[in-house]
Amino acid sequence: GHSERVTKISLAIAEEMNLDEETKKIISRAGILHDIGKIGLSDDILNKREKLTEEEWEMIKNHPEKAFKILEPLKFLAAEREVILNHHERCDGTGYPKGLKEARIGREALILSVADAFDAMNSKRAYREALDRVNVISELLVSRGRHHSAQIVDVFLRLLDKKPELWER
Repeated sequence: GHSERVTKISLAIAEEMNLDEETKKIISRAGILHDIGKIGLSDDILNKREKLTEEEWEMIKNHPEKAFKILEPLKFLAAEREVILNHHERCDGTGYPKGLKEARIGREALILSVADAFDAMNSKRAYREALDRVNVISELLVSRGRHHSAQIVDVFLRLLDKKPELWER
């Protein structure tokens, strides 16, 4: 359910920001497809309880570029491909795959990034339990303006107060 939750959260952010319908469609399709590049990764890596090796981490980090290539024949998804490619970029330039800074990332990818990070923290993973609400919010505040867009984090935190159902797993 990760992709569905990321899509739902991303659309809630887009709605709160009063984005147009076409932008919301792009965000919706990108949300559903954002992890398609993980196809072919072994369950041993995806569900590993221990720390990933450097080689395994590089394989995981390759998923946005792999998704971009998988979706390349689908020309009608050009905008979505860019969002997916950039959803692990960070505002401070420390993200991947290109190390882009906030101004070059694109609003849709910045939205997807916050939604993806939130769902990852709010969900149980093979290597850890879900974080509690206090820690999730703390992590979002720490990442605000560094990893994630300050504007989008602020919108999302206000949205969590208005729509507590976004916490549902």
